[in-house]
Amino acid sequence: VFTGSLTMLRKKAEALATNAGARVTGTVSSKTDIVVAGPGAGSKLAKAESNGTQVWTEDEFLKAVGAGGDDEDGSGDGSEGEAPSTSASFLSDW
Repeated sequence: VFTGSLTMLRKKAEALATNAGARVTGTVSSKTDIVVAGPGAGSKLAKAESNGTQVWTEDEFLKAVGAGGDDEDGSGDGSEGEAPSTSASFLSDW
């Protein structure tokens, strides 16, 4: 599930997730494994947190799918943080 504002078009984010093996949905449920939350996320984020669902930022999502993401310290070495640990495939509900 994607919620809140993203810097990329939502369709592109959904395509990246699908290409990584995820099944993208529009609502958070007990079967949802990951929610990607941007600024302004509201009830979907709250529901994900109450369900104990993993919540990623857009940058964490981009790193996880191998599409980069911002390197906030500006060093260009990717040392700002590690992508969240995931299983070998993304066969999960997003």
